Amino acid sequence: MKPFSQIPIIQSCYAANTVIQKMAAAYPVNYRHTLGMRLALSAAELLTEILKTNASRDYAQRSSALLELRTKLFILGMELRLGKDLKLISKQQHAQVHESLVDMRKQLSGWLKWTEKQSS
Repeated sequence: MKPFSQIPIIQSCYAANTVIQKMAAAYPVNYRHTLGMRLALSAAELLTEILKTNASRDYAQRSSALLELRTKLFILGMELRLGKDLKLISKQQHAQVHESLVDMRKQLSGWLKWTEKQSS
């Protein structure tokens, strides 16, 4: 198994997490403990789930975990968009993280196809 630092989806998720955690901490007080905390927790949970899925050797279980990851990635994108629409983050910050999310979606799709091939 490759070290975590060499797996592209983990690198993308980690990079997005570093930006998201800083953004969420900078939310105004009335949003920091609701939307900010939810965004930060979603990002951290996504990274944790990617690491767990990568460690799994059961392809059927991995396939269902990857489908769940796709949903969590979509939710994270919507939470990020909400922050942009409420003007809690700048367009540049949104674009930076959104690019990582798009990259993760592509990698996740490829990973899912590969896993489904291995399980059949």
